[in-house]
Amino acid sequence: MNTMNNLKRYFVVLGIFSITLPGMSPSALGAAASSVVAPVVADSSPIFYISSDHDCDTYKMGEYGVFTVNLLTEFNGADGSQEAVVRGTVGQNQIAGMALDDRVSVFTTPKFMAVDTGEHDFNVNIFIRSKARANSLREAIRKAGSSREELIKLHDSTDDPQAQEYYQLRIDELGLVINEYYRQLENILTVVASGNLRFKVNSVKPVSIVVSPAAATITEGGMQNFAADGEFPDGHHENITSVSQWSAVNPSIVAPTQIVGQFTAVAPGNTVISASFGGTSGIASITVVPAIDPVCGNTAGLQQGSPWPMWRRCPSNNSRTMMVGPDAPEVKWSFTTGGEVRTTPVIAADGTIYFGSLDGKFYALNPDGTQKWFYQAGEQIWSSAAIGTDGTVYFGSHDHKLYALNPDGTQKWSFTVNQPILSAVNIAGDGTIYFIRDVYGNDPAVLFAVHPDGTEKWRYTLVTDLSMRNMASLSVGQNGTIYVGGECGHLLAINPDGTLKWDYIVGDNPGGHPYITISPAVDPDGTVYFWPGAANNTRVHAINSDSTLKWRSENMNMSGLMTFSFGDDRSVYISDGGGIIILSPLNGQQGGFIPDGNLQASPLISGPDQTVYFGNVAGTFYAARHDYSIKWSLPVSDSGLYSSPSMGADGTIYVGSNNGKVIAIGQAGKK
Repeated sequence: MNTMNNLKRYFVVLGIFSITLPGMSPSALGAAASSVVAPVVADSSPIFYISSDHDCDTYKMGEYGVFTVNLLTEFNGADGSQEAVVRGTVGQNQIAGMALDDRVSVFTTPKFMAVDTGEHDFNVNIFIRSKARANSLREAIRKAGSSREELIKLHDSTDDPQAQEYYQLRIDELGLVINEYYRQLENILTVVASGNLRFKVNSVKPVSIVVSPAAATITEGGMQNFAADGEFPDGHHENITSVSQWSAVNPSIVAPTQIVGQFTAVAPGNTVISASFGGTSGIASITVVPAIDPVCGNTAGLQQGSPWPMWRRCPSNNSRTMMVGPDAPEVKWSFTTGGEVRTTPVIAADGTIYFGSLDGKFYALNPDGTQKWFYQAGEQIWSSAAIGTDGTVYFGSHDHKLYALNPDGTQKWSFTVNQPILSAVNIAGDGTIYFIRDVYGNDPAVLFAVHPDGTEKWRYTLVTDLSMRNMASLSVGQNGTIYVGGECGHLLAINPDGTLKWDYIVGDNPGGHPYITISPAVDPDGTVYFWPGAANNTRVHAINSDSTLKWRSENMNMSGLMTFSFGDDRSVYISDGGGIIILSPLNGQQGGFIPDGNLQASPLISGPDQTVYFGNVAGTFYAARHDYSIKWSLPVSDSGLYSSPSMGADGTIYVGSNNGKVIAIGQAGKK
């Protein structure tokens, strides 16, 4: 049986350079040993061997490695007999050893774990030093240690502070002396031999792997660390994070970073990540949500990458965008339908423009204004659409249906109510689709919540007075609360589960206006803005999220469809028949006015300079500066602009007209 089967390595060491003799048999070793029984000087070639306690030097996870170093050489130096010191390491880790006698030392590793799988070297260094000098230093250490113990006893037995201080000083001095003796004991060591034994740790397939957390929600751009715990056949559990193979089912949603077990959120969506080891895997689910837009709130339910996915762009009804519109405008193109266009054109991530017309058709246009397709609904379309996360387009119709269309124009499903749908569609962060069924005939106005698959989630009756109509839309706050007008003079806050959160009632006389036409809006700090809808009361109410009144403006004697937008300083922009009024967000006092004749749609606020874009009933489109002066005006239609404008990613503005056209306004000279 050769030395590999005997699990031994023999070394002839010259200085610190080792030569392996794999073919030397045990009998040859005995001959070699007998030839060096006589003492040799320190610079001779010592012979030693290293052995492991396992066949083929192979271990399994959960086992300990035991390595024995046998010295076959005695050492003498110029200053007499030498003692040998043997030290072993694996990698950078010192392995605990025990000298059985002058020639045999045994080293035991910690238990091998999953992180230890693979090949390793047990490295041995052999040192010598003078026995006489070492024994002298050890005796000095013993005496100093004994004296220090006596001083500690004296220190602890007295209450005299001065005596305690004296003893402590001597105790500290002796501690330094002992440390110096140990340093000298190390310094007299001289390395005379080194060698290694290569061993292997095989992995054991875990019974199961549990990844934690099992489910995580990460904000887009954020990171999440995961850990993998493996249960092994012997019952022990081990953290195997660092040795597992980590992957994501959809790396376009989350991707692993340079840190093991860490993933970064790339884009909104749902996916699964896994940790694998030894053929066993564990998984965790991840939901990536968009970073909360401080202007728009939670847009996770809308198509990501869409520059204008719904009426007024945001669930909060805030028509604010950082995209930059044209400075020198021109009409790029117009597309003619068979009826008035009262809806806001919404824009998909791929640039497709969606809108409905009173001709009963829902259109999809290419960015160059050519028709992509149209869908024929049963009646007129007053309802502005919204684009869901998967590109599904939702809109309501006068034919009592909410439609869901695929991006190719085919119908996905329809949801039928028993009265017309005039309100814009809104989509909350959880994907719930909201719309309002108008009062008509003997049926009251109702807020509907619908799942993305077209099934009803819940409904809430808003108005029971059948003499009132609800032509307004709703808004959704960052926390998912729905804000919507109720009976005349009421603002309702409804929880995402369909229960009433609170009902704010206007304190002063709301008058007897027969229509609820005003859609509430939520600003970035959660304040809700609302006009009670009374003909003799045009005071704007700013309401805190807990339903308390923040402020109430003076009566502005305005008429028409009042809507709200917000500047970067949260100034409130209110459009109405007379122009645009700007109110302070602190107290509701008027801070500016943009005159322009009759407005019947919402403005949008664009770019870092907060340019205000809007159209009027005369068919002219305007851009106003932040100081309320007019930057430019452009006649675009021979009929009124009753459609709230939207803006594409390239700054092109889209607006509908009562002459049946959708008009694209862009930078002059730019294709």
